[in-house]
Amino acid sequence: MDERLRESVPGLYYRFKKWKRKRLEREIQREEAYEQRQAKAVPFDDYQALGAASPSWGRCKVSKGVLVQNEGEDSGSEPDLGPLFHRRQLVVGDGSGRGGSQESLDSQDSGPKGATATEEEVIDLVMDATRHVADGVVQQTAAARSLLFAEMAEARDILRNITIVTEVLKGRARDIEVQQRQFTRKF
Repeated sequence: MDERLRESVPGLYYRFKKWKRKRLEREIQREEAYEQRQAKAVPFDDYQALGAASPSWGRCKVSKGVLVQNEGEDSGSEPDLGPLFHRRQLVVGDGSGRGGSQESLDSQDSGPKGATATEEEVIDLVMDATRHVADGVVQQTAAARSLLFAEMAEARDILRNITIVTEVLKGRARDIEVQQRQFTRKF
């Protein structure tokens, strides 16, 4: 049946196959998202969940990189920021060391260009990035909330103990006051 459909209406056949493939991909993405939500529901250490915002954590060490010392300058240039991915990242300078012109080297490059991403791929990337950021915010918020409730429960227990001690001291103060009155009546 598929072979006959493909031969008689090939455009419709390929669109139908494409729809099926996309539907399957969406189902897989839904399953992965569901598994990620289930994995996040597992409780873990609240302090670790806060990450760098945790009071028990210190600041992350930053590697200083290699500084290039130019003649006649007191300080080095900026550290290496990593690999160069595209020639578009290069900016032609005017010789003053400040970057100067914003003219890209792309205009001088006559080499073959790579395939550009389609609009759908770009939207998927943006959605994935947004989902990643939102998941991080949700995780941090949940951890901060549970940490806050734990700290509030501890503070409540401490205040209850202070109230009990205050009541005991209040009772002892009354007893001492009564004893002083009895003692002063005798004299």
